[in-house]
This record gives sequence, structure tokens and C-alpha cells, in this order.
Amino acid sequence: MFDTAFFAANRQQLMSRCGDGSIVVVTAAGLMQRSADTIYRFRQDSNFWYLTGIDEPDIVLVLTAKRSFLILPNRTKAENIFGGMLDQQRLAKTSGIDEIYAAREGWGQYKQLIAEAKHNEIHTLLPSPNKITGTDSFYTHPARRQLTTRLRRMTPGIVLKDVRRDLMQMRQIKQPPEILAIRQAIDITNSALNEIQANLGKFTNEREIEAELDKAFRSQGVGHAYAPIVAAGASATTLHYIRNSASLSGESSILLDVGAEVENYAADITRCYAIGTPSKRWQEVYTAVESVQKSATEMLHDGLPWRTYAQQVEACMGEQLQQLGLIKQVTPEAIRIYFPHGVSHSLGLDVHDVCDYTEIRENMVITVEPGIYIPEEGIGIRIEDDVLITKTGAEVLS
Repeated sequence: MFDTAFFAANRQQLMSRCGDGSIVVVTAAGLMQRSADTIYRFRQDSNFWYLTGIDEPDIVLVLTAKRSFLILPNRTKAENIFGGMLDQQRLAKTSGIDEIYAAREGWGQYKQLIAEAKHNEIHTLLPSPNKITGTDSFYTHPARRQLTTRLRRMTPGIVLKDVRRDLMQMRQIKQPPEILAIRQAIDITNSALNEIQANLGKFTNEREIEAELDKAFRSQGVGHAYAPIVAAGASATTLHYIRNSASLSGESSILLDVGAEVENYAADITRCYAIGTPSKRWQEVYTAVESVQKSATEMLHDGLPWRTYAQQVEACMGEQLQQLGLIKQVTPEAIRIYFPHGVSHSLGLDVHDVCDYTEIRENMVITVEPGIYIPEEGIGIRIEDDVLITKTGAEVLS
């Protein structure tokens, strides 16, 4: 699906954005401690993968207009025994980069480039704040911070220029192999969801459904793009509910927000299923969400400003909330009580993929996911599909 030409073209485009004479240095992600001497399953930094296709930790990519090379990490004998030796031939075949150096020699090559350069600038991915705050609080991966610290130590006075915006603008428009990978992730996800819906009556606990998803994805040789949400009853009013451990006994509905990951590309689909006969109120809310999603999908087209799209969807949602008797006046503040998230986001190497959110453009892949959450009634409904923006509108992929 992805060949060396894909990664080489991405590197070339990035270099053209940075300008003649530029030096780009980007790091892979590193291994992360889970507990004691165990680690979390490795997931490559999306930007590093986009430029190299390499799925190994702690490698550094150095780019100039005339050459590109990889710097391997220092590894102990024990690391090579337990983790395996790095296969340099495979790295070269995957990335299309033939110059691969051990750490000491590679950083020597970097210092030589700096000495020969006519400026003191390095283009890199600057680290985000150590802790992200907002709807979620979590610590960012330290690899970028470690790289920038090393660059400043090795070359005092160096000016670091951020290439995050350049890579964001590149990645938000999907290329044919990327669209194919996303389609495959969506097909696998849809198949798993259809199987669960067909056998919904046999499950007695949320964890059994999560296990079924695991089995369906693993049988296809893929994993989850994110922690799945399996939320029965009132738990569906918690947007990122991931406990997935409650009994289904006495529950009348379930929300599933799941996505397979194929070659690091994500699907992101949400379905709400009734368990037994749904209440009239649940059906009313479901129909309202379905109506908003249909309208939102029909609005989409190349060149549509994101802000205009969001405002139009908000107006549709306001009408539905008013008809449901949930709000009296259609105002943004009233709407956000029951529809607290955005209607769409970019989808790709990250489930919430990079995007400048200025204009919806052809070959973007985005979600359409309106939802209504009524904690006081124990009802939470979200319907989410993945769509490809075309010249004339949007193709629903899921």
C-alpha cells in the first residue's frame, strides 16, 4: 500500500516548503514505561512515520536538499538481545534512505552539516507543553523535547524553526494510498460493528463486547486506533467513557465508538443500538441526531469554511433540541449543554488528525458526528461516520 516513493515524496515536499539550504531534523518516538521494567506497546510518531515509514523507536532523520540520512540510537547488548537487532537493510528498503549511521558517526555527520551551513537554523518539530490541559490532561511524549535539548547542547546558539504547520498542511490532504488505508480500516470496523449488532442479545457485559471487537480486529491483523468506548445506558452521556465494565442487565441501549487502525491510519465510527425495545423518548432523540447528521453531510463540499459549516450544523441542532423540549431559546450557550463537542474532525494517521480547520478541501477525510447527551434522562446518542470530501460534495465511507 505504501512504498518508498510515498515517503520520499513527502520528504521532498517538506524540504521544498522549508527552502533551499535548510536542514530538517526529526525524531521517532521512544519506548514508554508502563510499570517497572515493562513498556507500553510502541506506536510511532505520526510525522516521523509519514516521512520514513519506519516503525522503530529513537531513530533520528536528518534532511537537506541534497541528502537524507538516519541516525540510529545507542543500544546496549541487553537491548539487542531482548528487543532484537535493528535491520538496516529493512530500514533502507522501507524508507528509501540508504545512508544509515550508528549514533556517534551520525551525530558527527550532523555537526559537519551545521559547520558547512550558511545559517544557524534547524527545522524540527518543536515539543508541545509537557502537560496538555483542557478536556483531557495528559503528558506529552518526551522524544521531541529530548531532541531539541540535544540540538541546543550540541550547537549552542542554534535557532529551531517549527515544521509542525508545514506537516499539518501536507497531512490534512490525503493521498490515494492514505485513503485506501482509511477505507480498509473503516471496512474492518463496520464488519465488527455489524457482527456485534446482529448478536447483541448474547452479551451480558460491556467488556464482552470490547473483547469481541478485539477478536474481530486481531483476526484481521490490526489493532484499535484508540481506546474503544462501549457505553451502556446512562454511561453514554460521558463522552469518553472507557471503563467498559458495566453489566448490560436492565439497560435498553448501548453506544459503541470504535475504530480499527490499518498501517497507522484510523477509522472512527460511532453507533447506538437499542437493546430490546427502545423507549419512545430514545427513538425521538435518535431520530433528531440522525436528522442533524444527514443535514451536516449534505452541507459538505470543497471550499466550505469550517466556521460556516459549524455554525450551520449548530443551527440545525438548535432546532432539534428545541423540538425535543430541551431548550427554549436557540442560542450557542443553550445548545452546548446538550451538544458539547464539534461536529467534525480530521481523520488520518491520528484519529483526531492534524488540520488547520480553515477550509474544508477536496481529499480531506473527516468525521461527521453530531450527538445529544441528556444526563438527567440517562440518554446519550452519537452517530458518527467517516467521509471523503470530493469536488462535488462528500462520499460517506462508512
